[in-house]
Formats: sequence, structure tokens, C-alpha cells
Amino acid sequence: METVAHIRPPCDLPAVLAEARAETHPSSRAWIEENESFRRDILALLAERGPLLSRDIPDTSVVPWPSTGWTNNRNVTKMLELMARGDLRP
Repeated sequence: METVAHIRPPCDLPAVLAEARAETHPSSRAWIEENESFRRDILALLAERGPLLSRDIPDTSVVPWPSTGWTNNRNVTKMLELMARGDLRP
């Protein structure tokens, strides 16, 4: 799985912790719920094959991520990001 890595100085810790505790936006939560089968597909594939690049994970989303920006048509990447943030609970 690809991850976004940042090196942050210790003085940034309060901001990092606040970001980690931030609640999922309601529109993101709705998208997550509509794509529960997509999340399960990703988890099953990773359990079967181990770590993969996002481009090697098929997009089985039911509802596409609603974006006209850089995340447009990047459903796998968006789901992985939300999973990595802990926004999804098995």
C-alpha cells in the first residue's frame, strides 16, 4: 500500500494529533458507507496477496468519489487514504 510520508518536527505534534482525532466529514462518511463492499474487496485482496501498489488494486467502488479535482477517478487511492487515517472500522 502506498502511503503519504511526512517528516515533521516535534513542535508539530499537537497539530498532528488534532488531525488524527478529527472526525470524518459527513460526505466522506456517506461515501464510505455506500462503498462498504469496495472496502471489503480491498481488505480481502490485501489479505490474499499482501502489500500492493494502489494501481494494482481493482476499482470495485459502487459510487465514485465525488470530485472534479485531483482525486477525480481515483477511488482506490481515496479509499486507501481513508483506511490509513482510520476512518473505516472493520
